[in-house]
Amino acid sequence: MFAGTALCIAVMMTSAFGPNRPEMPGLSELLQVTVEPHVVNITKDKNNLLQNRLTLRIQNIGDSPLYHGKTLWTTNAAKATVSFDFCHNSSCLTCDDRECLMAANGWNIKYQIHVPMYTPWYISDAGVGYQHPQWTVSPSKTNIDILGPQGAKESSVAFDFFNIITLLPPGETNMYVRFHGFPYDETRTYEDANFKIPFVKK
Repeated sequence: MFAGTALCIAVMMTSAFGPNRPEMPGLSELLQVTVEPHVVNITKDKNNLLQNRLTLRIQNIGDSPLYHGKTLWTTNAAKATVSFDFCHNSSCLTCDDRECLMAANGWNIKYQIHVPMYTPWYISDAGVGYQHPQWTVSPSKTNIDILGPQGAKESSVAFDFFNIITLLPPGETNMYVRFHGFPYDETRTYEDANFKIPFVKK
């Protein structure tokens, strides 16, 4: 009797966690995250401010949609947080404090969805309570794939950050994109993934 019970439990565990259950890859393996262009132009004359635009692109490079479930996912947690380096030296995009020229202040960076967009996502600022500016991008709950498979027009999404003005010295700086809470299927969630994308000011 006990041997039969043990065999039954073993079969159930094999069915739930064994070879029939697909292994879940990481978002760092499935996503290509880029910023274009790779150069931000520095303002050298305060009477002639140079505005820059950066486009963040998130691309699924896997052979399947990002979401593998059969029913619409329902979590509110799926989002990616976007930020830059803010300070007063060459390693930062621009400054964001009271000593910063108002027009070049990081809090004045604007954002929008890059068009055309073939899969519904949103972008917003992260709200109050943060020391430095940051933004949130997230898929619509009506978007069952989240991102389509590689090669499909729904496989990528992009966002524009503009009104970027910097008076800081030349140097390399970074964009950071942190993914959290993305569902793999009805019961599993991808591990969080962090991307650091370098670009230069000159």
